[in-house]
Amino acid sequence: MEKQYETALAKKECAVKVNWKLALIMAIMALVILSPTFAVSAESSGIDALDSFSEQFLAIFTSSWVEIVCIIALIIIGILAVAGFQNGGGIQVFKTFVPWAIGVIIIMSASAITDFFWEGVK
Repeated sequence: MEKQYETALAKKECAVKVNWKLALIMAIMALVILSPTFAVSAESSGIDALDSFSEQFLAIFTSSWVEIVCIIALIIIGILAVAGFQNGGGIQVFKTFVPWAIGVIIIMSASAITDFFWEGVK
């Protein structure tokens, strides 16, 4: 019994170490991602630079090559899902492919989503 307790305690300590490392990595990533935004806003042009940066960023999602890649990804996801069902995958196919399909659809509609929220801002 005592050996099981030591093993459980060691697992818990390992999980705490992993969570601490994960939190540190997330904080560093947030710092790296947010730094360019604040650096751009600190320049002399201010909000105009942020507006042009956001327009350039959204132009990526409205470009035709992104739509082509997303359509190809949806076709591949559909083929793999059908193949998974035919092989008797059952509900596991949904667990595997539905998040990918939802992600691709969100990327395809990112420009429409942001246009909806930014309507009338300009």
